[in-house]
Formats: sequence, structure tokens, C-alpha cells
Amino acid sequence: MRPLPDFLPGLNSRKWHGRRLHDPIGFQRVHTLARPLDTGEMQWLVRYLGRHRTGNEPWRSQIDAAITAAKFYGRLKQQLRETDADFAERRDESWDRVLDALDFHLRARQIQHLEDVAQGGASGPEVDRKLKEMRTGEDACDCPDSVSSPDQQPRRGA
Repeated sequence: MRPLPDFLPGLNSRKWHGRRLHDPIGFQRVHTLARPLDTGEMQWLVRYLGRHRTGNEPWRSQIDAAITAAKFYGRLKQQLRETDADFAERRDESWDRVLDALDFHLRARQIQHLEDVAQGGASGPEVDRKLKEMRTGEDACDCPDSVSSPDQQPRRGA
């Protein structure tokens, strides 16, 4: 199981009591999506993410990337000559693409929130430190390279 990004509160954090209403995708990322979903559950995830699309860029395209990755994951089938281990590896790689897209979106939202706080004059050294850390952090995600559409993803054996 892949660890959560550092910028999200942990599963049992008290921060979710106030944060889950304004960060519902982050809440689901921590509480539901920490483990790979069954392919049948992907319809729920696609509908859930679709409800959280906004008309504003870049948020809409980031959610679209997550929806595309989730649809691809949901359509995965074991190929005739593929071993169980190879299929499990391919399925895990595909799930990681879903998480990459969601984590990229959540990081971008968090950075925007911290920038808004800083511009509003409510920031202190802690907000400034966190903003700098989020922009250059170890788990910074370069979404265009790590999340691609299914037709851009390499096929096994190709």
C-alpha cells in the first residue's frame, strides 16, 4: 500500500473534523482511496470525482486526468497469457496513476490555499514555511509526466 503524501493529515487526525467539508477529495483520498478499489467500485469513484469538477482551470483538467486514470484502471482485464503476478503489477501501476493524478490536484489546491492565506495577511512563519515546503517538497508531483491518458500509456510487450 502506498503511503499518503506528507501534505495530507493522517487517517485519524483531528484536522479532518474541520477540513473534510472544504476538502472532500482529500478526505476520500485518506479514508477510502488508501487501498486500491475493486474495478466495480471505480464507477463510484468516477461519479464522485465528476461531482467535484469545477469550471475553473486548472482544477477541472486535473480532475479530468484523475477520472481518465480511474476509468482506465476500471477497464483493466487480465490478458490471456499474462501471469497473475504480471497482472497484479500492471494493476498496481495503473492504481498509482490514479493516486498520482489525485495527489497532484490536492497539492495544487493546498498550495493555492496557502497562497491565499499569505496574500490575505493572515500568514505567519508557519504558513510561509509550509508553502515553501509544498512548492519544493520531496513528494512534489509533476503530473503531466506521471499521469497520461490511456492511449499514451505503454502497453506490456509493446
